[in-house]
Amino acid sequence: MKKIVVFSLIISLIGCARVPERLYNPTAVIRAEMMENQTVYTVYLKGIVLNDSDERIYKNIKGSITIRSGERTLLTIPFETEQLLPFQKIEITAEKKTSEYEISPILSLLRVSPEQLRVIAEPVYTEEIPVNPKLVEFTISSYEITSIFDVIRGK
Repeated sequence: MKKIVVFSLIISLIGCARVPERLYNPTAVIRAEMMENQTVYTVYLKGIVLNDSDERIYKNIKGSITIRSGERTLLTIPFETEQLLPFQKIEITAEKKTSEYEISPILSLLRVSPEQLRVIAEPVYTEEIPVNPKLVEFTISSYEITSIFDVIRGK
């Protein structure tokens, strides 16, 4: 019986030490500006990433943030960050330039009027818009792992 309890504790500890897989409090800002007589849109997507491991340091993290509507992918934005320490929260900001064609479904999803982004002379920005976390897919595609204990020992 004791072996089962010990085994269960080990499995639960291993399960807690996994790569971050969620973007907390995602928000978006959209910028519109004129470039070469065309309106160019930039989507800035940000959110919080949490390392819930008590030992692992994640380095050179690369991944993507995808906005979906149902099964349809509306926008995928790559991101990079240097380091995520144990129990650390960091804010990730990813950005991508898009055309008017690509931005239309995003504007619709976020309930932003195209009139709000009409460029006259200077670039125009939306307010920070909360994005439903159910619409956001957060993926880490590559990273390196170091143990905090190795860093403390100087390895």
